[in-house]
Amino acid sequence: MRMFNRGNALLFLGVSMLLAAGFMLGGCSEDADVTTQEGFGDIAIAVPDDMGKATWHLYGPDNAFYHGDSDQVLTDLPAGKYSVIWNQVDDRTAPAPYTVDLAKNSVLDVRADYKALAPDDSFALVQPGTFIMGSPSGEAPDLVYPEDWVEGDPEPEPVEVPDAELNRDDDEVEHFVDITQAYYLSKVEVTNQEFLELAQWAVDNNHAVLTEDSLLDNLDGSSRVIMYFPSPIVQIDVENGTLRLKDAAYALRPVVDVTWYGAICYCDWLSLSEDMTRAYNHANFRFVSGSHLSEEGYRLPTEAEWEFACRAGTTTPFFNGDPLDPSQDYVLAEDIAWLETNSGGRTHDVGTKTANAWGLQDTHGNVWEWCNDRYGEYEGDWIWDPDPVALADPIGPFFGRHRIMRGGRWALTGNFARAANRLLGAPGYEGENVGIRVAASSVAP
Repeated sequence: MRMFNRGNALLFLGVSMLLAAGFMLGGCSEDADVTTQEGFGDIAIAVPDDMGKATWHLYGPDNAFYHGDSDQVLTDLPAGKYSVIWNQVDDRTAPAPYTVDLAKNSVLDVRADYKALAPDDSFALVQPGTFIMGSPSGEAPDLVYPEDWVEGDPEPEPVEVPDAELNRDDDEVEHFVDITQAYYLSKVEVTNQEFLELAQWAVDNNHAVLTEDSLLDNLDGSSRVIMYFPSPIVQIDVENGTLRLKDAAYALRPVVDVTWYGAICYCDWLSLSEDMTRAYNHANFRFVSGSHLSEEGYRLPTEAEWEFACRAGTTTPFFNGDPLDPSQDYVLAEDIAWLETNSGGRTHDVGTKTANAWGLQDTHGNVWEWCNDRYGEYEGDWIWDPDPVALADPIGPFFGRHRIMRGGRWALTGNFARAANRLLGAPGYEGENVGIRVAASSVAP
């Protein structure tokens, strides 16, 4: 299975001063016709010889933006901070974004060092299993009397049940779920840079349409809105028909304000970019094969898959305990999640908090994550019912207006980031701080 990866790589930047004699050092040849005005500097970008598909994006002072796919010397640039972001190429990891100061009367030489892509490194393989989905209500079941019980016999012993989970909602009824097939789930949320690169690829290949203010679907006759750029929450913009970051600092933060349709599009673009059969029919936004278990392409996780992976074998509100309980250490939640109490009022780079036992990060906090399912009441038997039957690979109701979001976000308290907490939104909702985590069935190559 071919997976995208955000692996660590080195970005080499060398600064060489333009001497009074008029020669320069570094990546540019001695005969390059480069001059530098007083108070300005130059940036020379070199694309690796064996990376024909490599492209670069340069962000500078006063919202300056440059991009290209070949060697280029940018002259007479104002001194200040510049950031360079390279795209991922085939089976190579992209260098990490880097920011540096361009000094007056200097030349900044930039080249990228791409590294081999580690297979599946961005995805965790989640093995099958059975778990309790939902949260404890504290409600005890009715007493169960033996068939031969008669009045005067001892009363049956009441069942001891856990206390209700703090701040739980009524739609979190506990029930058993069987996950019958292994699946892959991306370890972190999709970043702005990953979304931007793949969306640009989709536009270039006529899978999406770019307007002055929106990104629209263009598969199977659909024209659903994927993203609306004027939104103050969106961290991606369009300039002269090219997608760009509003600020280079947003590169590794999770993409936000993506509609559910947009999340579906991203999954299908990823499949198409890797010559795989896409999972969704965009005429009705249902699985092409009829089942998420048999799709070859990338997809969104079901709600059950999401909670199963988030819990990673635990039963507490957070995978590292119950920080909502006053007897616990409230700092526990901040160890694994960006929340209202520690985010500083913004999203943060993905993968900067502690992972759960299965290698997943940011399932609690940072941004909400779209799931595949429509919202509805759980259908399984309550765990305290006599002989409860586990639901096998549930996927929510067939009909319904709203879709599921999970995980909470940076501007909310830990109550909303509990593993069992559910939020609903219309599929066309350009969700404030709603992002994407990608799944794939283990049958994929």
